[in-house]
Amino acid sequence: MTSLSSQERTVIQTLLELNYSVRVIARFIKRSPSTVSIETRPESVKARQTFGHFEVDTMQSGKRRGDVLVTITERLSRQHIVRQVTGRNSQAVTPVLIRFFQGIKNAKSITVDRGREFAKYNEIEQKLGIPVYFA
Repeated sequence: MTSLSSQERTVIQTLLELNYSVRVIARFIKRSPSTVSIETRPESVKARQTFGHFEVDTMQSGKRRGDVLVTITERLSRQHIVRQVTGRNSQAVTPVLIRFFQGIKNAKSITVDRGREFAKYNEIEQKLGIPVYFA
């Protein structure tokens, strides 16, 4: 089974709220009805709400010098839910991560790459009470 993107999950949720059937949704996003069905099972929804181990990777965004693109990937049974946040520069990554993870109730750990933008990892651990690991 191929994992769904966050955009596909949003479309599925929206169409379910509009009372579209699983088959119609599957056709719309060009996926198998079984994939959509599995995604909408209560245990799948609960697993996404309770999991909470994140990987954070950064790269230069290319927009302006110093801009950093932060990609946050939630590990969930071999599926990835990718979220992207843009920091103004590498020094701005720490506050961006802190704000992001303050909104995540069930975050249990964060694994980051070895970029200099994570030099203040201890500040993240201290403010959030979540352990930070390096890949």
